[in-house]
Amino acid sequence: MKTTSHTTGTAIGIDIGGTHITAALVSLESGQVLSGTKIRAAVNAHAAAGEILDIWATAIQDTIQKAGTKISQAGFALPGPFDYEKGISLIKNLHKYDALYGLNIKELLAGRLGMDAAGIRMRNDTEAYLAGETLCGAARGYAKAIGITMGTGLGSAKMTDGITVDVNLGSSPFRESIADDYLSTRWFVKRFYEYCGKTIHGVKELLELRDGPHRKAVLMILQEFYHNLALFLKGFIAAENPEVVIIGGNIAEAYDLFYPPVWELLNGHNGRAVFKKAALGEDAALVGAVSHWMDASFVQPGLTNKIV
Repeated sequence: MKTTSHTTGTAIGIDIGGTHITAALVSLESGQVLSGTKIRAAVNAHAAAGEILDIWATAIQDTIQKAGTKISQAGFALPGPFDYEKGISLIKNLHKYDALYGLNIKELLAGRLGMDAAGIRMRNDTEAYLAGETLCGAARGYAKAIGITMGTGLGSAKMTDGITVDVNLGSSPFRESIADDYLSTRWFVKRFYEYCGKTIHGVKELLELRDGPHRKAVLMILQEFYHNLALFLKGFIAAENPEVVIIGGNIAEAYDLFYPPVWELLNGHNGRAVFKKAALGEDAALVGAVSHWMDASFVQPGLTNKIV
C-alpha cells in the first residue's frame, strides 16, 4: 500500500495478532498508512495480562509519538471471540491470550495510554481487513464482497453496500470437524507430519520442499488443500452471492499457485464473483480499524463502511 506524509486528520490503527502487535498512524482523509509511523512488536500470547497489555501500550505510545501531536482516536483489529463494543476479551482455551479473558481491555488500555475510552474502537480483525480492502484495496468499487484470511486460523467476513461484518465461518461445521481445522497453517503442518513424519512450520516451508524427496507428499497435500478451499468457498459464495471474493492472510502469499486449480474445481459455482488477492497486506486491518472515523468525502459514493 502507498504511504503518504502526515495529515491533520489522523488516527492510530492497531492490528493484534497471535504473536505480534502492529500499530501505525492512518490518514483519515486518504485512508493511507503514514510513512515511517509503523511499529511492530513481538508479543508472548501466553504471558500474564499485565505483560501483554504493557507491550501493546508501549508499541502504541511509540507510534503516537511519531505524530508530533495528540492522538485521541485508536482503532483496534483483534481476533475473537470478543465483546467489541464493551472491549471485553472472551478469548479462552485457544492457546493465546487466555490471561485476558473477562478483562475490559478498552478501559485498561485507556488508562495506560492516558486516552478517553470513548476514543477507542474495537472490531474483529478479519472484518477490519475486509473494510480496509473495501475502502482502499481489492474490493474498492464493489457493492457486495466476501473475504477470507488464512493463516494461524481462518477468518471470514462479508461486505454489503459498505457495511462490513464478521461471519465467523472458521468455527462452522466442515468435513469431519470445523473449517478452521482445514484452512489454516496448522492443517499443513499436521498433514505433512502425517505423510512424512517430519515437522514444518508453515506453507512457505512446505512449498520449498516441492522439488525434493518429499515432492509427492507435498503435491498430495496441495491437492487436498485445493479441494478443501473450493468446497468451503462454494458454500460461502452460494450463501452470499458476492461480486468479488478477496483472499488474504499469510497463506494467500501462494495465491498464484492455488487460484487456478481452485477456480477449476469450483466449475462455475462462483456465481457472478471474481477472485482477487488482497491488495493491502497488513495495512488493510490498520485502515479498517479506523474506518469509523474516515472522512466522509473519501468513502465511496453510497458506501459508508459502518461498524455494526
